[in-house]
Amino acid sequence: MHFPLCRTFVAMLLSAGHALTGHAALQQQLTLADVHDSLLHAEIAALGAYPELEGVLPVVELNEVPLRACSSTSAELEGEDVRVELRNGPQGLAMRVVVDGTQLAFTDDRNAQFRSEAFCGWDAGLQRVLPYCGAYRSQDGDRVYVFLIAGEGRKQRLATWVFEDGRYLFRVEEEAVL
Repeated sequence: MHFPLCRTFVAMLLSAGHALTGHAALQQQLTLADVHDSLLHAEIAALGAYPELEGVLPVVELNEVPLRACSSTSAELEGEDVRVELRNGPQGLAMRVVVDGTQLAFTDDRNAQFRSEAFCGWDAGLQRVLPYCGAYRSQDGDRVYVFLIAGEGRKQRLATWVFEDGRYLFRVEEEAVL
């Protein structure tokens, strides 16, 4: 059972927290362990970056937003009435998210710390493009998740931006398991 009003209330508290405390990063400094809403926790874990949780959490189904174009400097994903554009810009990562025809406005000051060396790679053995980013939409259509693996070698980080009901909630950031 999930409680969308509870998630909305928690998101409002997190958003207002930085205004009340003066800590603008309060909302953005989360790991998966900090996400206490069981549905959000399970859906974020289902993105596949947490193999140690496989079989521990309930199985959830997410709709993948197909990758339409990808290069070393940008990626575009579109489908399920979701369009995501990721680009390396002069100020770091630039992200545009459109859901059901409405562009979502959000501010994540820490995006400046992200610069993907490549949004996609090429696996010569498999003869296919391997994306280092992706987007998913929940089965009920209420939530959208955008993730990106940034960095090189053992210093990779996985960031997942969480949107619900047309609003940006928070970002989950982890060291990537190699």
